[in-house]
Amino acid sequence: MEILKVCIDEIALSGLEGCTFAELCELVARRQPPVAFPLDEQTKQFIWGQLIQRGTIVRLYKLPEPRKVVETLRPLGAAQGVEYVHPYPYRLVSDENQPVRVRGSCSTYEQRRDVTEDIAKEGLSLSAAIEKYGNGLVLVASQEVRERALTPAEMDPMLDLSEVQYCVLEVIGCSREYGILRSYITNHFLRIDARSTFHHVKTLAAMNLVVIREGRQLKSGRVSSVFNLTLSRFSPLDTLYDDTMQVYESQFCRLLEAAPFRALPVGNLKNTLVSWCGLGGGSRWKKGEGS
Repeated sequence: MEILKVCIDEIALSGLEGCTFAELCELVARRQPPVAFPLDEQTKQFIWGQLIQRGTIVRLYKLPEPRKVVETLRPLGAAQGVEYVHPYPYRLVSDENQPVRVRGSCSTYEQRRDVTEDIAKEGLSLSAAIEKYGNGLVLVASQEVRERALTPAEMDPMLDLSEVQYCVLEVIGCSREYGILRSYITNHFLRIDARSTFHHVKTLAAMNLVVIREGRQLKSGRVSSVFNLTLSRFSPLDTLYDDTMQVYESQFCRLLEAAPFRALPVGNLKNTLVSWCGLGGGSRWKKGEGS
């Protein structure tokens, strides 16, 4: 039943938006460390059959419109890896009219329809459900299961967070091991002042819910500081940005190629390095103190 636990965890990490069954299979396939089960048709049928029997843990919703297929990992360019991009707009939900208060961010919360009992009553197979609903059917974990997925095992999952802070934690969870940039949350998710995001993230870090790592990103010919956020339960993958020294080496090569006789004094290169970032190298990510 380990594969079922993995699937429920991936559904929970997908937040209040949930995921389609096809998206679930993709998430399980790229999970780190890899699962020890092949995702063949027989396994998929088994997973589907088990999930639709667990209505207290996972609910199924029909969306108002089929969900578009969107790539959430965006290439950053040669040798710079990928960046997580959240595919859904921010819409805060705080529904106290449920047995357990439902909260998070979901763009279709008021429009989607719970069809869990309908599917169970009809006894729809996976293929029949896909034929009937297509990408308009999503799986969403219960509030308790979603909160447990966002917290370290030793921590009380009933989080004492503001609604916005919980949504920030949720979108960080959606990024899994890859993490999400603090600037992305500011500019493309919450769309608020950067100082507000800073304080929300600082609160989450102080509670040991998230880990902040400072890194370097090469963009438009310049090296800039970025802050990558992951849940504390994850060790971030070293695939997001090029190693700091490799970024500097690439820039130095361009400087030398443009210089007369392709040569420059060492002192000039050192001064250039300092002007770029104020430090002389080191590892790409370092743990931040509420940055």
